Amino acid sequence: MAFHRVPALAAAFLLACAPTGVLANPPSAVAVQQDPAELMADWLSRMAAWGQGYERVLLSRSDTLVWLVDLSAELSARIERGETRDLDRFTAGRAAEARARLQADVSAYEALSTTQPPLDPSFPVSPTLREQIRRTALMPDLVGSMLISTGQSSESYLTLYEAAGSGEPEDLIRLAAGLLNMNSAQLEAENTMLAGNLGNPESPSHHLTRASIETNKAMILWLEHRRAIVFEEPADRTGKAAGVRRHAAMVRDAATQADLMTERLARIVRSDPQVSATGLGEMVAGVAASFHEAAGIERGIAVELEAIAIGLEKGDMDAEDEAADRLSTLVVQRLESDSARRQLMAQMGA
Repeated sequence: MAFHRVPALAAAFLLACAPTGVLANPPSAVAVQQDPAELMADWLSRMAAWGQGYERVLLSRSDTLVWLVDLSAELSARIERGETRDLDRFTAGRAAEARARLQADVSAYEALSTTQPPLDPSFPVSPTLREQIRRTALMPDLVGSMLISTGQSSESYLTLYEAAGSGEPEDLIRLAAGLLNMNSAQLEAENTMLAGNLGNPESPSHHLTRASIETNKAMILWLEHRRAIVFEEPADRTGKAAGVRRHAAMVRDAATQADLMTERLARIVRSDPQVSATGLGEMVAGVAASFHEAAGIERGIAVELEAIAIGLEKGDMDAEDEAADRLSTLVVQRLESDSARRQLMAQMGA
């Protein structure tokens, strides 16, 4: 499983930084010849297009990590079928393929521009919006750090995977533990990246990112419990369940706040006919609908986290796995929603 969420480039909802409207101060006719709202829409579109390159890298890395998890299941299935001949050669080949995929993500990242599209210097910008722009410019560094961290945890796992080509039970147990450790390390790496891009608390993106962080924290607790089971260590099912439930509550709260912030911004835009009738107004309306959809997905994720907590309390591992599978499906929907929202923003300036 992978519980990755690509953080939305909060550009469209940078507008929420100015409570009285889009601009900190109205520009003069001399300073800005083009309609201010259209200028903002064009810049937001270019920002979204710039962010799409990093989104593709993150989606590719997420797919690679899911595939790495599947390697263990594939190996176990081969052993169960008695297909143990040249097993070490098989795992070595798969490991080489995995390393090539991990490196391809890095190469794609290195080919991207690290400079975000500039906003016209004559365009008035509030201090809060200026800070959000500064934070967004850090995306290349955040994504790069995440690639390094997940690459390191993946390499540790692949070393255990190759060793499991022996078919020995001890090596397979170490691989199972390594798989859980890899997932936990990758979730921690993602949370570091997400925390660096939380942005403005008045933006829906802030709260959706917060929901992703809380989801990851809940899954880390669950993975810690599973690791204890694998090594037959003492497992505090009740304590872990309570922790997962706390994070689920925070996910629900974040979804509620995302809805509230979305509606707040939509009202601001609707109240200004000069903005609402422009491409910027159209963009905000579409993105607002997308944010409401995303909040609904987060509420569904909270439901599945609760189901995992119930499974933990009952010691029902099948129920936990079923809930985790449903959660994984919702995370895919989360990624798709983020991608569609960025695509909408990029198209608006075309």
